Amino acid sequence: MNNTLRSLLIALPWAAAAIVLAMRYMPGEPPPQLPAVTLTTLEGRQLDAAALRGHPVLVTFWSITCGPCLHEIPDLIDLHRDLAPLGLIILAIAMPYDPPNRVLALARERQLPYGIVLDPMGKTGTAFGEIDATPTTFLFDAEGRGVKRIVGGMNVGRMRKAIVTLLPPAPPHADHAALAPAGLPHALD
Repeated sequence: MNNTLRSLLIALPWAAAAIVLAMRYMPGEPPPQLPAVTLTTLEGRQLDAAALRGHPVLVTFWSITCGPCLHEIPDLIDLHRDLAPLGLIILAIAMPYDPPNRVLALARERQLPYGIVLDPMGKTGTAFGEIDATPTTFLFDAEGRGVKRIVGGMNVGRMRKAIVTLLPPAPPHADHAALAPAGLPHALD
């Protein structure tokens, strides 16, 4: 076997692995619709995803041991603070391997104002498609149509712009606090 062919055979698996890894951290296709799942909040309440219709929804799959996930928390808090009064719902779905008591402790410690969902059996993650890495973030419009899927850290500026295009126009001089979604004030408070 000549040296060129041998080098090619050695390099090919590494190149394929690099391509696969690069693709994992690129935007991908979201599910066409918000999956019809029943979510369990950190407080143990059941929430049918169909109840979220009428609002843009940002869903992020995260883990308490994921550095990029923890790094995104301040950005998610800012998005919630600025856009939940205008109709945005944010749900952070903890991975099945995260102990619920540790998720609760982190949510309290960081004072997370948005909805925290537990997925102990992984059924919610399966309904969204394969969740290979955290964070994995999805954006759905008010009709539940998939708009974005991002694997890895999100660019919060781009995400904010995408969300704003999905929000209803606010009336001039509106009291934004009064515009919070009825029945879902600030995403499951």
